[in-house]
Amino acid sequence: MESGGRSRTFIAEVMPSYPLYVPLLPADAQRVLGEPNAGTLLAYDIHLEEGFEPDRYVDIFDAGPVLTIAVGKSASASASELREVREARDGAATDGAPYLVAAGGAHAFRCAVARLGRARGDGAALDADACAALGVAEKDTVRCVPLHQASGEMQ
Repeated sequence: MESGGRSRTFIAEVMPSYPLYVPLLPADAQRVLGEPNAGTLLAYDIHLEEGFEPDRYVDIFDAGPVLTIAVGKSASASASELREVREARDGAATDGAPYLVAAGGAHAFRCAVARLGRARGDGAALDADACAALGVAEKDTVRCVPLHQASGEMQ
C-alpha cells in the first residue's frame, strides 16, 4: 500500500531501530498508545474472542495495539475440522449451524458461509452455488469452522 507516495515498507525501513521514548511524546499521544481506533473496535473484539491478546508493541503506523496468538490457542483452529463435500438435499442448505467452509490452500484460497450439520459425519452438504464458489466437487475435502455469536454460543 502506498502512503503519500511512499510504501509502508519504506516507512518501516526508515524508522529508528531503537525504542521511541514515550515521555517525549505529547500527553495526548501517550494517552492513546496501544488503544484501538474507534472504527476498528468490532474487529478488535472479534480478535479477542478468537483468543488473540495485545502484546507489548504498538503498530508503527497508528500506535494501535498489536495482537498475537499461538495457533493452538485459536478458537477457530481448535474447532476446525476437515469434512467431505456431499451434494445438499432439498432444504439442507438452510438447516444446521453456520460454518465458514474453506478450500483451495494458500495459493487459491476460497471461503464461503454455509449451514452444516454439527456432526463431522454429516460431511459438508453444499449446494451447487457453494461448490462453484469454492471450486470443489462431491467427495473433495473442505475445512469447516463453526461461526460463533458474540456471546460465544453457536447460532
